[in-house]
Amino acid sequence: MIDYEYINTRLRILELKSISSEDLRELLSRTEGLDAIKEYLKKTSYGIHVSEETGDIVFLLDRALRLHFSETMREILQICKGVGGNLVETILSIWDLYNIKTLLRGKIRAISSEEITTSLMPAGSLREIILIEVYRQPSVQAMVDMLITMGYTFVWPLKQFKYISEAHTIVAETELEKSFYSHALKRIELSHEKDKNKAIAKEVLRLIIDRANLLLVLKGLTGRIPPEEILPYYIRGGRLITIEVFKKMLECKSISECISLIWSEIWRFRWEIYRDTYPHSDISFMVERWLDYEILKYSWRLSRQDPFNISYVIACIWRKVHEIVNLRMIIKGIQYGIPREEIEKSIISCY
Repeated sequence: MIDYEYINTRLRILELKSISSEDLRELLSRTEGLDAIKEYLKKTSYGIHVSEETGDIVFLLDRALRLHFSETMREILQICKGVGGNLVETILSIWDLYNIKTLLRGKIRAISSEEITTSLMPAGSLREIILIEVYRQPSVQAMVDMLITMGYTFVWPLKQFKYISEAHTIVAETELEKSFYSHALKRIELSHEKDKNKAIAKEVLRLIIDRANLLLVLKGLTGRIPPEEILPYYIRGGRLITIEVFKKMLECKSISECISLIWSEIWRFRWEIYRDTYPHSDISFMVERWLDYEILKYSWRLSRQDPFNISYVIACIWRKVHEIVNLRMIIKGIQYGIPREEIEKSIISCY
């Protein structure tokens, strides 16, 4: 059985290397240049990955963030190793799904292997070198066959597509997500861990399913998919968005109206506070990040109630996600000349 007292003690040491949102705001207030960001990161735990190569500084900084994130997730997984049906491994497999979807889009759009690398976040069991080897296969179907051979059977629904074009991407991705989340929920149920830890991991996974379903509704609101065509894409297993709620959402005129259908008015209240505190021009990005923020708060809250379960591990994972996104927001903001005050508004507290 996993000793979470030991694990959480080690993770607290790892947390000492994290960069707080307050530190990032202070950094931003003192500089407007990417060279200063680079010099700052060199003095942190990101430093080992900050290259002295010449070239596109944004590319080099983003690579450092990506490598640091992957290394940190592997370190967390290594700390938690030792039990069959590891719940942390199941949570981290979400990035396997993300990366496979990235490879799928890249292959459909004929993006080069070098370019696709910059979009990967190899924090699950699929390492970057393996992902690139998968991507080098001559077709989507060859990629799918290779992944199935490697044991990633949740990609099996993609076998039904003889050929996947740009127009089929959303359908293919949704079938992939449905299969992945079904497999992941079963993995949690089959875990040998205590019921309490299984319940926490399951609740987090269900919130992630809710996020996927809410983003589907948003695609209807923004006209990316006709609302009448969205219902078959619904992903079962979520915590807040049942099929009945999902159907009602498809008739809404705004994202706030959709969110008000989730359980109670409290969710609309929390969304509106978040929206006003952390405004962003991309509503899809804002909704996705809001739900990540809710997952972070949920896991922190549970870890304070009982520090000796998996909730603190999950909180550390999501805190690192927010740290990476905060840094990317700063880098992109400086790159595109966004006023410093506007960038500061987008830096989300990690606690």
